[in-house]
Amino acid sequence: MSKKEIINKIIEEGLSKEELSAEEIAHFEQGELEGIFDIFNGFDELEIPQISNSEEFRNTVFEKSIWAEKEAESGTKIRKSDFRVWKWMAAASVVFFSIFFVRYFHTKNELTVALTKKSEHRSFFLPDSSRVTLNAASRLEYKAGDWAREREVYLEGEAFFEVVQGSRFRVVSKGGYTTEVLGTKFNVKSRNGWYTVDCLSGKVAVKAPGGKRQILTRGWTTSNLETDSLEVPVQLDYEKLAGWRNGHFHFVGVKFGSVLTELEQQFDIEIKVAKGVKGIYDREYSGHFYNDDLNTALQLVFIPMDIEYSYSKKDKVVLLEN
Repeated sequence: MSKKEIINKIIEEGLSKEELSAEEIAHFEQGELEGIFDIFNGFDELEIPQISNSEEFRNTVFEKSIWAEKEAESGTKIRKSDFRVWKWMAAASVVFFSIFFVRYFHTKNELTVALTKKSEHRSFFLPDSSRVTLNAASRLEYKAGDWAREREVYLEGEAFFEVVQGSRFRVVSKGGYTTEVLGTKFNVKSRNGWYTVDCLSGKVAVKAPGGKRQILTRGWTTSNLETDSLEVPVQLDYEKLAGWRNGHFHFVGVKFGSVLTELEQQFDIEIKVAKGVKGIYDREYSGHFYNDDLNTALQLVFIPMDIEYSYSKKDKVVLLEN
């Protein structure tokens, strides 16, 4: 039975919600059925004139109405019961229009969510046809139904944006950092308090929670270095910017903890530090790794740092031993 048939059944049989089966109730979204019965109850409270005979009813209710004109044309008298039928037809119309508007505003405010798991990359398009590529273990949210008014996306993790010419929107990240698109290709990374923006073409405006604002152009990058402000932008090798899209991860003067997090995300592993080992996460690291082979990546990261490690393939755990 369809939702429309269930509503017709409610009208024709005068059913209450308690008289509906669980299967019938399951056709409706949360709160939708309650709204329908509220409308019906409102119509039940309409006062119908207490008229003693049909002649008085016709003269009182339809004297100046369109139905009076129809009576004159057809020569057929309208019964009092016809008015009750009209009342329920009006109620049904209000219900269907209410459902339409509830669905419209629900869709308009509904969040579209794009997710990636560990070791997964994914590309998709925003409503303006701008292309987004999500790095592993990332999440992007936006309101597709309200895109014309609210051009804003919320990012947790890392994403590369290829914005269509002339389009503008904002990328909001945890902690209050925002990146305003000015027609460009750019990368935003927001993980564990670390916020970095790389501009590959065009311009982006980056704003910190404290209000500091920077404009980045091609080849320039900025980050918060785990503070509430932005560091002075620096210029990097253009080919290395957002290289993760090709499986190549570059790091320049970053805390080693962020490198370990990236390894965990790309290979779906867990990295632990042996008991008694301290200070590893705060060490500074410059280097790179590829995400096509775990053993090679571990060697590229740990050998230059003179860190001994072991890997349990069964448990997918890397243990740092010094």
